[in-house]
Amino acid sequence: MTKRFGMNSVLSLVFCTSHITKEIKMFRPLLVIAVTAVCCVQANAAIIVSVGSATIAAGGTGYVDVRISSNNNDVLSLVGYQFQITGSNLNGDLTFRPDWNSGEPINPANQSNSEQNQPDYVLGTDTDPGPGYFTATLLSPTSLIGGDSTFSGADTSPLTPGDFLLARLELMHTTPNAALAVGSTFQVSLVNDPFFTGFYNNAGLAAFPDPIPLSLASFSPGNITVTSAAVPEPSSFAILGLVAAGGIFRSRWKSRKRRGSETPTADFC
Repeated sequence: MTKRFGMNSVLSLVFCTSHITKEIKMFRPLLVIAVTAVCCVQANAAIIVSVGSATIAAGGTGYVDVRISSNNNDVLSLVGYQFQITGSNLNGDLTFRPDWNSGEPINPANQSNSEQNQPDYVLGTDTDPGPGYFTATLLSPTSLIGGDSTFSGADTSPLTPGDFLLARLELMHTTPNAALAVGSTFQVSLVNDPFFTGFYNNAGLAAFPDPIPLSLASFSPGNITVTSAAVPEPSSFAILGLVAAGGIFRSRWKSRKRRGSETPTADFC
C-alpha cells in the first residue's frame, strides 16, 4: 500500500506555484516527480522501458524510439524520464538534437513533441503539447530530461498487453571526417534517477490526487550505429545526366539562335 505524507498540500503548492511563471509551469511533471520521489513508497507494479536501436548517417540527424509496457496491467497519468548518451567519440559526437524551431522562447534547447502525434503514444490523445504538460529539455548535449501528464488528470487504459511509445529522442551526429566515423557505436539509456525518472497513476481517483508511483521492473538501452552518408542510386545519376545534357543543348541552341541560325541543332562538338 502506498504511504502518503501530506502530499495534497505539497502538490497544491507545486501546482499553484507552477502558474506563477511559465518557466516553472513548463516543468510541472518533473516537479511532481521530484516531490513524490521523496514522499511516497512505490506501489507493487512493474513498468518496463526499452530504448530501441537505430542507425544514423555520419554527420546527419535521426531519432530513436523508447517503448513502455507493463507486466502488471498498470495504468498511467504522469511520466518522467532522464536519458543519456554514452559511447566512443574519437571520430565524432552523438548528441540530443535541440529543436531550435520549437518556438519556445524560454528554452530553445527543448526537443519537439513529435511523439504526441503518434497513434501509439502512451498517453493517447489525452495530452497537451503546451508548457506545463509535455517537456523534453537538454541538461547537456548528451543528457535529456522530459515528462508528460494526461491533460484531464485521468489514468490511461491498461498498458497490458503490448507496448507503447514513451518518447521519441531526436539525435544529431557531428564529425570532422565522415568516412572515419562510419561504424562508431553509441548507447542511449534510461537513467534511473528518482528525481527525474518516475511513472505514476491516480488509481482511478479524481484528477491530480496523490500520485501513486509505480516500480520500474526493467529498462534496457539501445545502440546507435553510425553509417555512411546516403549515396544517390545509379538511376539518380542517370536522371542528373539527362538534366545536365538538356541544359547544355538548350544553352547551345540559344547561342546559335542569337547568331541567326534558323534550325537548332544538337551538335555538341
